[in-house]
Amino acid sequence: MVQLSDDRVHGDMLQIKPAVKALSALMLKTCQGRAVDHVGLHEADGRVLATDHVAIVNVPPYQNSAVDGYAFAHADLDRDTGSDANANVFNLMPEAEFAGSEARQALRPGSAAKITTGAALPTGSDTVCMLEDITMITPSSVSIPRALSKSDNVRPRGEDFAAGDLIARGGTRLNPISIAALAAGGHGNKPIAVFAKRRVLICSTGDELGTQSGGSVIDANGPMLTTLLRDRWQIDATLHNAVLPDDPTAIETFFRSEANRWDVIITTGGVSTGERDCLRLGFEAAGGNLGFWRVAIKPGRPIAVGGLKTCVWVGLPGNPVAAMVTMLFIALPALRVAGGEQIGEGYDYQWVELTHDARKKKSRTEFVRVNIGDTTTPGQLPQASRVNKLGAGMISSMVHGDGLVELQYGDDNIAAGTPVRFTPWKQFGL
Repeated sequence: MVQLSDDRVHGDMLQIKPAVKALSALMLKTCQGRAVDHVGLHEADGRVLATDHVAIVNVPPYQNSAVDGYAFAHADLDRDTGSDANANVFNLMPEAEFAGSEARQALRPGSAAKITTGAALPTGSDTVCMLEDITMITPSSVSIPRALSKSDNVRPRGEDFAAGDLIARGGTRLNPISIAALAAGGHGNKPIAVFAKRRVLICSTGDELGTQSGGSVIDANGPMLTTLLRDRWQIDATLHNAVLPDDPTAIETFFRSEANRWDVIITTGGVSTGERDCLRLGFEAAGGNLGFWRVAIKPGRPIAVGGLKTCVWVGLPGNPVAAMVTMLFIALPALRVAGGEQIGEGYDYQWVELTHDARKKKSRTEFVRVNIGDTTTPGQLPQASRVNKLGAGMISSMVHGDGLVELQYGDDNIAAGTPVRFTPWKQFGL
C-alpha cells in the first residue's frame, strides 16, 4: 500500500485561506451550476439570497407620527393672537387619527388633532407633541409647549426605506432582521429567489466505529457534522446509513455509486498515513483526482480534497475536535461560497489575552479551545485560559469551552498576556 509519508506529496501544505480558496474553486468548477429556488419569505431564514432586492414601496408609506400625541402646524405656535398667553392654545379637531389608514381630515388654522403612533399626519400639520407634554385647557382645547421644533416626533415618508433603495444584497444569508426588511419593503407576499441548497453526504469511516457501546468506538462525527450543516447552516446534508470500512475496494464502490448523487461528499477518518488510511486509494481507483492533501492547521492537518465527476470529495480527520475545526475553517467556508454566499473575511472574532504561555510551530495555524473569564478591570481584554482536556479526540473540551483562540501562522512562542483572536462557538451557529 502506498503511504503518504511526507509533506511533499501533492505540494507543500497549504495555509488555511489558500486551502479554502482552492476548495471553493473546485466546488464551483466541479459541481453542477447554482440552481435557484423560490420560497415564501416565512421559509427563507438561513437561505442565501440569489439577487439584490430593492424596496418596492416607501417605508413608511406616508408621513406619520412617531408617538401618541397631538398633530399641529408648527407655524401656529407663533401666530399673532393678540395675547401671548393664548398663543400656544389649540382647538381640537373632532376626530382622532389612528394608525393604518390615510389621514381623514385637514387641520383648520390654530387647531390640533389627536393622533396615535404610526398614524398619517393630517393635511396642514407638520409636528407632533407627545401626549404627556400636553396640557388640557378645556375638553376641546389644549396647550402645546413652545419649545418644540418643527417636525418633532414625525417620521417622513420613506424615512426607513425609499422605493428603489437596496435592502438586501444577493449573496446574503437571510436572518430574521433581513427578512423583516424584505417584508417591510414590499416582498412579503412574493416568492423570494434563493440559491438551492448544496447536497452533501456525510460519511464516517473506520472499522473501529460503531453505533453502540461494547468495544467499538461510537461514531460522533457523523451526527455532529450533519446537524451542523443541515440545522445550523441550511445546507442539504444527509448522514450515510453505514460506516465505511477500511477497505479500498469497498471505498471505490462507495465513490462510484455515490458521486453522481451529491454535490459534495465529506468523510471523516482514513486520510492520514496509517496502514488503514486508504480512502485516497479508493477515491483514485474510482476515477477521482486528488487536488491537495494536508493543510497547515492544528488540530486537523490531514485533509484530502479532490474531484470525481460532478462531485467534490473532502476527507476530514477522524478525531472529533479535528473534524470540527477543519469543517468550521475549511470545508464550511468553501460550502458557503459554493452555495452563493458572500462571506467576506468569514467569522467575526474578538481580541482576548492569553493567561498562559503558548508554544507552537511557525509553519501552521493552531486553534486552542479556551474558556473566557469575566473582565473586571476597565480597558483590560477578556482573559482566555485553556480548557483542561486538549486532545483532538476530547469532545468534552468543546462542550465545556467557550470557543477557539487562533494562534497565527508564523508565530512560535506566544507569551501570556499577548492579545489573540477569539471566536466564540456561537459565531459558528453552535
